[in-house]
Amino acid sequence: MKRKVLVDIGGNTGQSINQFYNQIANAKDWAIYSFEPVEYDKLVSNCSKYNNVSCIRAAVGCRDERIKVYTPKSKRGQGCTTIFGKTTGRISYDTYLEVDSINIVDWFNDYINEDDFVIVKINIEGGEYDLMSALIKILDKIHCLYIKLHHNKFLQPQREPMLKKLEEFLKLSRDSKTNIHLDENEKLYNFKEMLQ
Repeated sequence: MKRKVLVDIGGNTGQSINQFYNQIANAKDWAIYSFEPVEYDKLVSNCSKYNNVSCIRAAVGCRDERIKVYTPKSKRGQGCTTIFGKTTGRISYDTYLEVDSINIVDWFNDYINEDDFVIVKINIEGGEYDLMSALIKILDKIHCLYIKLHHNKFLQPQREPMLKKLEEFLKLSRDSKTNIHLDENEKLYNFKEMLQ
């Protein structure tokens, strides 16, 4: 049976899943996987009311490995990142957490079926540019790909290679049937728009 699947990369405390439920009438019929390495406990707590959400304590990347995640200096900060140099969110580069990162291509091969209808949402504070080389390999399994872009949160010398990776990704994905939505500004995810 064909499944509807939401892959939530950068689940944080469950905001995007709550928005998905508020916007999509049959959200309870979807298989939802949410990846979050730092706020995992809050994610689990906030999503416990949904029977179809699987929370995974991991970051997502191009290989299975342990990585560093830099966190805010205070609770007023936001947006943990794996990329050194982010200028927003009061990030501390003096301390970090070591977390597991999973290979997104291998995970897709293990968990996503060929006939699944799949939406992927990515909000990982700068890590999206490195992830793009892996996303190209699984685009044929993704119907809608939403990527929150963060290059504007880094200094100019870092932005250029990020934008080059984005340009290369868009060039390689030109013939794909995947609906790709890039977002630099929106605060709310428009899941209804992704389904059109």
